[in-house]
Amino acid sequence: MTDTSPRPPVVHRGYKLRLDPNLAQLEVLRQQVGTARVAYNMMCAYTHDIQAARDGRWKELVSTGVNFSVAWDQVKKEAKANFALQYPGYQQFSKILTQQVARHRHAAAAIEAGADPAAVWGEEERYATPWLHTAHRRVLVSGLQMCGNSLSNWLTSQSGKRKGPAMGPPQFKRKHHSRESFTIPAPEAMGPKGFATYKRGEARSGEITDYRHVRLSHMGTFRTVDSTKRLVRALRQGGKIKSYTVSRAADRWYVSFLVERPAPQNPPHPTRRQQAAGAVGLDFGVSRPVTLSTGESIPNPRHLARAEKKIKRTQRKLARTQKGSNRRRKLAQRLARHHHTVALRRHGFLHEVTTALAGGFAAIGVEDLNVAGMTSSARGTVDNPGKNVKQKAGLNRAILDVSPGEFRRQLDYKCTERGVALIAVDQFFPSSQICSACGSKTKMPLAKRVYDCQQCGILIDRDVNAAINVLREAARLAQFSLGDSSAPEGAEGKWPWTPTAHRTRPGVGDGAGVEAARPAWSQQSSNRLLVPYNVRIQSEQKHPLQVR
Repeated sequence: MTDTSPRPPVVHRGYKLRLDPNLAQLEVLRQQVGTARVAYNMMCAYTHDIQAARDGRWKELVSTGVNFSVAWDQVKKEAKANFALQYPGYQQFSKILTQQVARHRHAAAAIEAGADPAAVWGEEERYATPWLHTAHRRVLVSGLQMCGNSLSNWLTSQSGKRKGPAMGPPQFKRKHHSRESFTIPAPEAMGPKGFATYKRGEARSGEITDYRHVRLSHMGTFRTVDSTKRLVRALRQGGKIKSYTVSRAADRWYVSFLVERPAPQNPPHPTRRQQAAGAVGLDFGVSRPVTLSTGESIPNPRHLARAEKKIKRTQRKLARTQKGSNRRRKLAQRLARHHHTVALRRHGFLHEVTTALAGGFAAIGVEDLNVAGMTSSARGTVDNPGKNVKQKAGLNRAILDVSPGEFRRQLDYKCTERGVALIAVDQFFPSSQICSACGSKTKMPLAKRVYDCQQCGILIDRDVNAAINVLREAARLAQFSLGDSSAPEGAEGKWPWTPTAHRTRPGVGDGAGVEAARPAWSQQSSNRLLVPYNVRIQSEQKHPLQVR
């Protein structure tokens, strides 16, 4: 009898570790990603043949006078009954792959028995010798699954069911020119200390006893650069490894374990320190990636600009080499290593900042930015060329280096794990144009960095002003009180929770040029936001309204 009881809720989490393989293990990893690529290309070629057959049938119908759209509908109807016109799923193509594996096995056995290789394995074969039967079955299936996902994305994109930009059909993978990876699902032998054993025949035996080794099924045990303590802790708390994925980035190899854990019975909630800190609004930028409504800001480390000199020098050297030479291969690896280093620095920086923010407040208001629209090209067309193309390209590069989309993704799941409310404000909300003191609206060009209100005379940094407006709009959307939940101890009655203390231009507004005393909360702002050792937050010693 089938169990119809509801499955308890679970959560999935990935744990990515850098591998430290020896020379023999490096060769094994290269063979595995090559095997997955071959399986992918086999299914991709079959898919292209199906597409060619469907196109040919469509042209036949069109040549007889059938309408274009009607002809496509007719082809789709015929495909349901004609196997030669059906796109295969990876499980269906797995049967075809099994036949190819059997053919390789029989040819290899015949050659080993003394048969003439030319008669058994002709010149029309793609490979010099039969080898497919020696490949691990799950690695081959991994390649088929990747091609199946690519095919599914294309078909759902064509039907309009898939969001985002239009996807194309599966394309062939080339060695050194495509992402190298494969996935092995459970219940293969895999895992870290206490949950896996060494492979039979390895130098060590028994259970893995340290935090620097992981078992990767048929490939054996690999040493890791990173500690496996977090993975071990998750497994001891009831998690189960569902699969692992081996991937290559530049000259580094990584393994990512997918762990399924039971969802917590009690929903997470902010800590007392987070509740005392209250809510905060964030404004995204380029020169300062994040500005807080408290007046603090995080400087831009400019990861790409710091490595740009090395990247340009390597690109010039690469352009002077001949295709296929060893020097070109080495320089290409060096260039990939430079780009990967930049990506690692950017990724680590974002993790440190988002962890500090998600762990420092009970509620966070952010802008719901359209990053794709912000970084769209200004090149235009031949008939309608764009303007300031070079300047816009530089701005796009700077925005992508800050990675607001990845910042939002990390902040989203970290707030969910900690029970922090993350409120997204509409992207068209004019946070930079509204005065945070009186609510009047003023046009603010991008070059103007100080908000000068003509109504109340307030002078404030434009990013801080925008962050305060984001906080207030988030409070309105979430219907919580800033006076109760946002003001830290000692900040009641002080700006920005009440717009009574501010600096004004002489003769304008109620302040008449009199500057209010610095709020007490600005002295303890560094304690409100716990910042990692290598992330500097610029905390102004002045009142945030003062012009620097």
